[in-house]
Amino acid sequence: MIISFLSSAITQFKTFHSPRMRKQLVVEMANEYYYCADYGKALTLLTHMLWDYRREKWWFLASHVLNRALQCAYLSAKIQDYIQLSIEALSRHIQVPNNDKDRIFRNVMSVLNLNIPAPEPDLPASSQSRALELWQMAIKKEPMTVIIDMMNISSFLEVKTKFTQVKYRMDDTIEVELFVRLTYNTTLQAKAVTLTIATNTETIEIPIVDNETSTVKLEGDKVKRFSCQFKSNPHD
Repeated sequence: MIISFLSSAITQFKTFHSPRMRKQLVVEMANEYYYCADYGKALTLLTHMLWDYRREKWWFLASHVLNRALQCAYLSAKIQDYIQLSIEALSRHIQVPNNDKDRIFRNVMSVLNLNIPAPEPDLPASSQSRALELWQMAIKKEPMTVIIDMMNISSFLEVKTKFTQVKYRMDDTIEVELFVRLTYNTTLQAKAVTLTIATNTETIEIPIVDNETSTVKLEGDKVKRFSCQFKSNPHD
């Protein structure tokens, strides 16, 4: 009944163009689904609201929504959502309970190694055994590939690029500098990194090399610089 009332109120605020009140009620509806143990519906609503709060840079509200969404992703064993939300939780913009980002990072590594992550804080005791069963089934589905569009989340990786010159001649070799900073305090190794250059006529992928190897090592709070070169297409 509460969910029905909230749905009617959301429609009313949408009619009268009150987007922020509507968003607040959507979060309340997600909480009601959470209390009813319908974690899939709660997760769907929360991820939509997270998108809005992230875009508006309301980081306190985004943190609240993300932490609840992370609970839902754990309880429903949605690996894709769980990994993406966990990575965003490591961002410097997001606050987590007890500032326990180390636990979240360990959980990400556990899932990537096909192990069951530790439970999120303050979960309903009645749902935890079912969550373990769902995780046991989920991690058995090998091979596991998780694709995350880092452009759409607040990431723990900050990336900037710039050309080394303001102008280039058509026959010049173009040089691009890539700056990467890992904002979470850990060491991260990437097996392969590429810089993609898209023009009107073609897409160029340039492998990033770190000390003459394709493995790129990043350390927390340190900026790493890479240099890439390519030739322009005369048809551009």
